[in-house]
Amino acid sequence: MIYRKQYLHLMRSRSLVFLFVAFTVASCSAPQAPSAEVETQVRSEFVPNTLADSVAFAHGFDHWQDVQQIDFRFDIDVSGETKLQREWSWFPKTDSVVRTLNGMSNSIIRNTSIDSTDLAIDGQFINDSYWVFMPFYLVWSKDGYTSSIERNVTSPMSDEPRTKLTVQYDGVGGYTPGDAYDLFVDSDYRLKEWVFRKGGQMEEIMVMDWSEYRTIENLVLPSDHRGKDVLRIYHPVVRVITTN
Repeated sequence: MIYRKQYLHLMRSRSLVFLFVAFTVASCSAPQAPSAEVETQVRSEFVPNTLADSVAFAHGFDHWQDVQQIDFRFDIDVSGETKLQREWSWFPKTDSVVRTLNGMSNSIIRNTSIDSTDLAIDGQFINDSYWVFMPFYLVWSKDGYTSSIERNVTSPMSDEPRTKLTVQYDGVGGYTPGDAYDLFVDSDYRLKEWVFRKGGQMEEIMVMDWSEYRTIENLVLPSDHRGKDVLRIYHPVVRVITTN
């Protein structure tokens, strides 16, 4: 049994590899998603002070406090064939999630004690939510990484000049310490592409775009990610319920 406080202490500033089965993605690292305690500290008066803050703000982070429930689906296609599909309902105020996989639903309360089965579900949730809310994780995990900025860098997929924000997670503890991302953002601070580098190595493990954005209850969320090969990660269903 891993108790929640111990788990948060371990994971809040650490990373997680997104590797499930042969046809899923070895992707990004992620710290723990925000607990209910963290959420109450995120208020509408949030003012961006850094580039990472500005990226989060451009995607609607200042409205996060209004979110009661988010439903989203995480799909992986390879060469047009569906290889994985998970559905989630997330209740940030109570720090709980419901996963639906192969017609079966499992719920966990993430701010209580969490056993090995729940930990596996929680890991999947962190992975899948990261593809939707990565700009917000820049704020949620700000104590767990170092960052650097380069201006007018040619992006790897579109060849457009972008600002590159490099984020590298701490090198101690967690699931995959030291993972790094190169985030390519446009002049409106919208995330357009990213590069995942496992363990901070120079070699690119994955290059994906962030596209087909939708504004839902003031949150600006992507619905599609495509890479240079046959892989596609997308979110055909996203619903947001707010207090307003």
